Amino acid sequence: MPEYSWEYFFNEEALKVEEVLSSGDTVDCEKSRLRLAFEKNILTWSSYKQWFLTHYHVPALRDDIGPSEVINLNSIYSKNRGFFSQNEIFTPDFIPLQMWDEKPIILGLSYNENMKKIPDAVFILCSPKVISQITDADYSIDAINSSWSKMGSNHDEYTELARKNFDAFVVLKIKDNQIELFKMDEDLKKENIDVKAFQYSLKEHNAFSSALRSEQTQILDLSAAPIKVLDYTSAAITPLKRGTIVVGFLVGLKTSTMSTEDTIALERISQRVAS
Repeated sequence: MPEYSWEYFFNEEALKVEEVLSSGDTVDCEKSRLRLAFEKNILTWSSYKQWFLTHYHVPALRDDIGPSEVINLNSIYSKNRGFFSQNEIFTPDFIPLQMWDEKPIILGLSYNENMKKIPDAVFILCSPKVISQITDADYSIDAINSSWSKMGSNHDEYTELARKNFDAFVVLKIKDNQIELFKMDEDLKKENIDVKAFQYSLKEHNAFSSALRSEQTQILDLSAAPIKVLDYTSAAITPLKRGTIVVGFLVGLKTSTMSTEDTIALERISQRVAS
């Protein structure tokens, strides 16, 4: 397998990374130059991935894998981390996942010289975002369950805050790459609405999958939604996080047009939940 350096093929981007490092701006110098290139939006993952797979004929993990798959990979990584802990060649950009058919499975941003030190290893290209999620303790099942326990205990408090801007308030959780109803305010509960109105697949294109990918609030026009929710005409959908991990969504419903002030209010509640 030939060896190439990304800096050689992305020379202009590599120079920009050097400029960032020498500019005096606050950066995490422990991160690799490649990681900084992605995080500073100097190099796009799509262009890098295309180049990498052209030169290194290796498999790649899909970039659009769902939350459930990430949680599963997080669990596998956590269980096997101790087995590989004595090996100092692993880095935040080059992580061991598990043994499969007596072969170590390695996820990474680049195929580096350390692969030569691991007999029979199988390398799989993986985006920086997914690598970070796989190694993030907040993505463990226990951490996520703890987050939902806190949300349940403080639901009335969050509802009271939300009702200052919205006519109704709903909390949705992610499960098996779908979203499902977790809690709604008491007034809405009395209406016996169809819970299918809040069931969407995160593997399809919709406001919830857009909120998940962008981690930004989305506005949904309920008049165009396939299932109606009483007489509400608009909804604000804000990602609900455990640390940096999106585990669900807060939804504010209104019978009138959504304003910027409304979305800011919902985002503040989300930040309060995540803290």
